[in-house]
Amino acid sequence: MAVCGWSERYVGGCWPDWIKNPDRVKGGVAAQKILAEQREQQKLIQKVTEKLPAINFVEPKEHERSDATAYVRNQEEVRQEEEIRQIDQHSPFHIVGEINRYLAKLWTALTGLKNMPHMADDVKISYIKPTRDFRKNIANGIPKADRIQVNNWILWVEMALEDMRDTLEKADATAFDR
Repeated sequence: MAVCGWSERYVGGCWPDWIKNPDRVKGGVAAQKILAEQREQQKLIQKVTEKLPAINFVEPKEHERSDATAYVRNQEEVRQEEEIRQIDQHSPFHIVGEINRYLAKLWTALTGLKNMPHMADDVKISYIKPTRDFRKNIANGIPKADRIQVNNWILWVEMALEDMRDTLEKADATAFDR
């Protein structure tokens, strides 16, 4: 049997002595540390993988195998699901969820805080004033053109929020759940 260029025996023969046997070489302390770290990482990976659930791969039965008609049917199902998803994107529930998600992101970006305040909190004293330096650092750390752009976007979002607030107040009299 010929020795392949990438066999373990060949590649191992090309390694320097300090990698092959770090205990025999002077200055092998650094190599020993590297090997110890690698062993620690391998142990950690082994621990994590032992905790993962086992996956049983089952071959599909002959009658379950996909064919051209199943592929076409699956494409039709995918198209229908996409249509439903697009309709759902325009539903009030989806839009309110998106508004809440992006307001939470905006809150975190403006304050550095992960949690939104509660209705009983004094937002100005408990959240806004303590995080003012956070916003000053952001404003002082970006170029003037970016400050102008962010200022404009915040103004536009503020206008949209004011209009939404007015709409919500009017909806108390016209909503379906009154």
